[in-house]
Amino acid sequence: PVSKEVFDEALRHVHQTVQRARIDLTFFETTFLVAMVVAARSSVQVLLLETGLGGRLDATRVADADVAVITSLSLEHASVLGDTLEAIAKEKAAIARPGKPLIVRQPTSASVQKGIEGCAKSAGNPDLGEKPQPAGLEWVLVDESGPYVEEAMQLANTAWNHLKACQQHPFPAFKSLQWPGRMQAVTSPRRPNLTFLLEGAHNPSGMEKSCAVLSSTKALKGPWILLFGTSPQQDMEAMLAPVVSLCNQCPPEAVVLTEPQFGRYPGVPREILAASFAEAGLPVDGTFKTAKESVDWLEANALDGTTVVCLGSLYLQGNLLSALGADGDDLLAITAERFV
Repeated sequence: PVSKEVFDEALRHVHQTVQRARIDLTFFETTFLVAMVVAARSSVQVLLLETGLGGRLDATRVADADVAVITSLSLEHASVLGDTLEAIAKEKAAIARPGKPLIVRQPTSASVQKGIEGCAKSAGNPDLGEKPQPAGLEWVLVDESGPYVEEAMQLANTAWNHLKACQQHPFPAFKSLQWPGRMQAVTSPRRPNLTFLLEGAHNPSGMEKSCAVLSSTKALKGPWILLFGTSPQQDMEAMLAPVVSLCNQCPPEAVVLTEPQFGRYPGVPREILAASFAEAGLPVDGTFKTAKESVDWLEANALDGTTVVCLGSLYLQGNLLSALGADGDDLLAITAERFV
């Protein structure tokens, strides 16, 4: 992450520009522009932008991208993107840049694939000054039986070969990859024998992947406690189903519920979550308004050698990193032990 000073200076620049232009920006549009200013001033060689809402309507669509990648499809943001996978696929495929590679995780649905192919053939948005031209569509068949990290590696490897800055270098082999909030182990500063394992998943498809990875980790072989909190979901039953299955497969010592703070929307009230867990046959041992209160209770009550698996909203993971004093630049950086 960049320093507070660098971020604030970029934010001032965006704010002054917006005032002169007399336009209003959303929070996400503002943070996108701040990131672009920071990247431009830092002379980065490769800039990775992740869309936040589909593709066609997302702020990142204005960037002159060299490669576009569609990693997955799910019924997310259906109220804006459409209530079918076909409709959502077309919204996402609109990130295709004319004449540039479009790398797509191959879908199982023929109709979804056909829709993406149509978007690739007519890539380009004249409103952005683009001349329509077919994108170079490239399907990637992903082995869905493996962990999500391996799925991401397959797509990243394909994209790597299209980046000019990377073509003279082999695709790196990663070891001990640290990604904040994704299978990130943080030791309690007050209880050295208590580990918090942070795993963010903000929708049902992500939760299914996360629980599949967790079920095969060493963390669940010993005593563990579930700490869960989520942002609002269109289908809460689908969101909780993988969690319930995980708990039935590897019963935790306790279940604790909390509410993510400072997100785009208020976190789901813990009382509502508790009712959903009770309906699924999972007793709840504690409910707390904030991550800090949850951490305090866990540090006071968990046995030595316990792993606290923190599942749910990415906002919750950020709350927990702050509560655990693990929000310094070194712990918020994406790092790997070794590049080859």
